Amino acid sequence: MRGDPDEDRQFRHPRKKSQNPLRRGGAAARPRREAIESPPLTLRPFSDQNEIMDVLPPFREIVDAVHYLIGHEFQLSFIPKAHLLLSLTGGRAPSAFLLLGILCLSARYTPSLAQRHGSPNAATEVYLAHAQSIAQDAIWGGPCLDKCQAFYFISKAQLYSGNKSGAHQSLGIAIRMALEMDLHREDTYRLTAPTKDLVIARESARRTFWMIYSQESLLSGPSSPGSLDPKYITALLPSSEYDFAEGWEPASRGALEGTAAVRKQSVHDPRRSLFATLLQATQLWVTISRWSLAEEGHTPSWEPESDHIRLAQKLDHWERTLHHEHQWSPALLRQYQKEKRDIAYTAIFMFTRICKILVRRPYLKKLMNPSPNTTEDWSQITKLFESTRELYELVDLQFSNRSCEGAGFMSDLSAFAVYTCGAMAVYLSNLPEVCPEPAIAREGPSMVRRTLAILDACQSIWPLAVVVLFVLRASLASGQADPARAVRVPAPATAATHGPPADAARLLLHRERLHPGTVLPSALVGRFRRCRRPPPPVSTPCVQSAAEPFAFLRRAGRHGDDAPAAPTTTPAAASFILHTAAGAHVVADPGQQRRLRARAAVLRQQQRSAGRDHPFLGQALF
Repeated sequence: MRGDPDEDRQFRHPRKKSQNPLRRGGAAARPRREAIESPPLTLRPFSDQNEIMDVLPPFREIVDAVHYLIGHEFQLSFIPKAHLLLSLTGGRAPSAFLLLGILCLSARYTPSLAQRHGSPNAATEVYLAHAQSIAQDAIWGGPCLDKCQAFYFISKAQLYSGNKSGAHQSLGIAIRMALEMDLHREDTYRLTAPTKDLVIARESARRTFWMIYSQESLLSGPSSPGSLDPKYITALLPSSEYDFAEGWEPASRGALEGTAAVRKQSVHDPRRSLFATLLQATQLWVTISRWSLAEEGHTPSWEPESDHIRLAQKLDHWERTLHHEHQWSPALLRQYQKEKRDIAYTAIFMFTRICKILVRRPYLKKLMNPSPNTTEDWSQITKLFESTRELYELVDLQFSNRSCEGAGFMSDLSAFAVYTCGAMAVYLSNLPEVCPEPAIAREGPSMVRRTLAILDACQSIWPLAVVVLFVLRASLASGQADPARAVRVPAPATAATHGPPADAARLLLHRERLHPGTVLPSALVGRFRRCRRPPPPVSTPCVQSAAEPFAFLRRAGRHGDDAPAAPTTTPAAASFILHTAAGAHVVADPGQQRRLRARAAVLRQQQRSAGRDHPFLGQALF
């Protein structure tokens, strides 16, 4: 104690340093705050920025990749095209992480990069590996617009490569960074002293947010809900490409339905940009595809307040209120082709045509029920196949003068549009009597040939095309017992012996829990091609998936690995064959009819019970 004599000092034990690391305050003691906020271990193999730049390809090849990106995949983008090209040629290149993100997405479609690395897929994997190796440092370095954009590019590249889990994670990082920067709030974009450069920078940030939000909406579903409630979004939609390039503020902006911005701005603003219209069309697709999944198995109603009528009227009203420069016209298409915006312009109408097909597709199932068919039902069937023909015309036009790469086939929208055309064309080819319009029904075989030829040519670009080809060919062949209806399908790129039989394809899809729009990993494609299981005997092969080709892929993701295999005769096809005069000659035995009805009832009940957990139809698309 202070002030006491120290005569006992000679009896005191000498002080020794503690051997307990928790009491020493050393390296293993309680971690400091800065240690918590930084990663304990870095995975980045690069020592400095110069070493990162060394992994990039030559300048000319980077410019080629950027040209593909802004000319095909992202005609309406968050990157100012002229500014990006000027910065590259002027030596003021963007961050290396953003360049790696761009290369991840466009390397597979850049001939020079594909040749440099041996193949398109190898080129993509090389730059994905480099980007992922420095992604952790990018996360911990704090949010910025370049990183947000780079993670968006990486997410798209991972999705197209079949890495769905990685795509979700990268997109989640991008949207969290966007929220940290308040890009979802309109107040963020207000400028007290606007200049051209500031307006362009703010518009780039606005577009970045909307592209990330749109992609998350397309990927979200029951198994992966979205992270941002639209009622908290006050940001308005992007301006036109011309205003973006010139750094001008538009007189007015559109708003996305369901967001808080609708209170101040009309959804149907006649002066909204093409980009805004495309985002609205994307949201319509998200809404209707989720509704289609939730309503599966329900009989459509003709009551004025029913969802079928409400959504059909909503689609028609939205299309009628489009600006005259955003409505469909061959003359406008030629104009947009000159401006390098034709793919984005066509995408708007692909969305609306697919939405019209999804809204009216349940009426096919209603016709398959034993109850009498009404005039209104047949009217909706007519509109369904009219929308199918319109969608086919868009697909055929997009691929007529372009290769798969030039047509932007890397976009999941184009891929799903081709698949939808093929699936609906199977109806027309196998059961032309279901279409009240003979002129449209006669086009079924030619539509099938064209869609299969497109898919066959694009197998190296869209991995799921391998599976979809076999699914559509199996569905088509199963309904062609009548030689007069046979469709001469073009031979595939590989020999017929290299593909699995229909039952093996079904089993593989069933076990892997795939669904429409899923990007197939390359390893699974190899398993699919090596599959050699012979199909079981089929008592009534002519009704296999003839009237419901969509169910072939849809049921595959609904059950566990130990669930029974998908039935040879789908309930919808069996019901249609039983209750239409056109197919009455196929299944005439009353006992077999009763067995098929009972089997269909059990399967429908199983589908209804499992439907809530089924992935959203567009989960790997957009």
